[in-house]
Amino acid sequence: RSWAARETPEEGLSVESILSNEDDGEGFHSGLSLTKLLIIDAIFYHLQSVSAYCVMGCMSPVSQSVANTLKRALLVWASILYFGNPVTSSGVVGILMVVAGVFLYNHVRRKTQT
Repeated sequence: RSWAARETPEEGLSVESILSNEDDGEGFHSGLSLTKLLIIDAIFYHLQSVSAYCVMGCMSPVSQSVANTLKRALLVWASILYFGNPVTSSGVVGILMVVAGVFLYNHVRRKTQT
């Protein structure tokens, strides 16, 4: 269960409820303070930045941009599946366009390399 699942229609979600130390003990972060979670987040953000620079050394900037666009579309789908957000038809069309564009880019790139 995530912190977002704690919201009920009657009480709503407030900053105080997110930052409070009260935890129901069911989440993976039970027992961790906000400071520890921020430090863990900072470490992972740093590792992501370092890996992005390493990938940029191996790929062209256009390929990196295409990969980043696909990553964002996949994160949207993951959040839809995890949080159960409703999906509009325009959202589905947009994500399908991203995926189709990535595959089309890879196809054209392979054709021009040979």
